[in-house]
Amino acid sequence: MGLNNMRYRGKSGYGGNVSAQYAATQGTTVASNIQLNSERAGKMSLRVTSHDRPQLGFSLLLPVVGMILGTIRGRD
Repeated sequence: MGLNNMRYRGKSGYGGNVSAQYAATQGTTVASNIQLNSERAGKMSLRVTSHDRPQLGFSLLLPVVGMILGTIRGRD
């Protein structure tokens, strides 16, 4: 967990983040990270690393491919 404060050109900005990591199975690790700032902008990420289940990685590619195709076709 972390917090920060920044002042630039007379404006104050605040931000924070939370990270967590745990082992789902002996060969699979799940890591998450959430960041948010005072402008209500941020990001959330989830990373799954697996050495014992390669099919898990292939199944997670489907939403990424769908997003790329939607962007190419002009959908939001």
